[in-house]
Amino acid sequence: MLVRVLGTAAGGGFPQWNCGCPGCGSARQNPDTVPGRLQSGMAVSSDGSHWMLVNASPDITRQIELFLRPDLPAVTLRHSPIGRIFLTNADLDHVLGLFQLREGGGLDLTAPSAVRASVQEGLNFDRVLGAYASVEWREAPEDWAATGNGALDVKAVPLDGTDSPRYWVPDRVGLVQAVGYLFRDRITGRTVGIFPDVAKMTPDLHATLESCDLVFFDGTFWTNDEMVRLGLTDRDAAAMGHLPISGPGGSLEKLRALDSARCVYLHINNTNPILDPSSPERRELNAAGVEVAEDGARFEL
Repeated sequence: MLVRVLGTAAGGGFPQWNCGCPGCGSARQNPDTVPGRLQSGMAVSSDGSHWMLVNASPDITRQIELFLRPDLPAVTLRHSPIGRIFLTNADLDHVLGLFQLREGGGLDLTAPSAVRASVQEGLNFDRVLGAYASVEWREAPEDWAATGNGALDVKAVPLDGTDSPRYWVPDRVGLVQAVGYLFRDRITGRTVGIFPDVAKMTPDLHATLESCDLVFFDGTFWTNDEMVRLGLTDRDAAAMGHLPISGPGGSLEKLRALDSARCVYLHINNTNPILDPSSPERRELNAAGVEVAEDGARFEL
């Protein structure tokens, strides 16, 4: 199984076009030492030629051009390396890229029913995209199911504490609004977990992560109040549906307790100091043996 990191920044990318926070300033002034990042997205493949996406950011066509097409064999005049697309939630930074894939001829989408409803009804998605390409929806599987991409299986992991997207708030209390995905290679038995947005670390989720060989995890915020302290919002990380990295009960404490999984942060907000490789926060991660994903990074399981 091959896993390719297509982008590592949270919505808006890094630096964010309208932001003058210290992190964005450093990325503009010192791009060689604090590199810019595309918006969060992942790709999984059994052979390196046919890929499945986890989310589709507004940067998706650039990501495909940079990180997937260079490894493809010679193809016909028109060709897409993208097969199924798995949506973890209905956030705009995870679904807007779908509109840019309309030239591919058809979209094969997997999502929980509430996420599908938000995209279909809130964004009028099927009507708009249906004018350009076929759209097929599948329910996110609660048990292991074949992906159709080689000997790879997939399973959706429901996540607690995530609300409907702000653009569509229907009366669907109690429905799953976010999932992570596990991909398992039937031949090697190895498993990767992809969890870009996590609001709470429950015992069930922790046990799931224990079963993985490689975990990509929500690294949006370092502290619960970093955006509040900068005066950018009055909503903390918890209110935005993200478990912060640091502090008691933070994700770093939980991830470093995993027995065997290699843990990698992604979906990192522009305010998060771990984006600076020389920061004390990054050194703390290094000492804990937890990594920060880089755009274009390639993993093989």
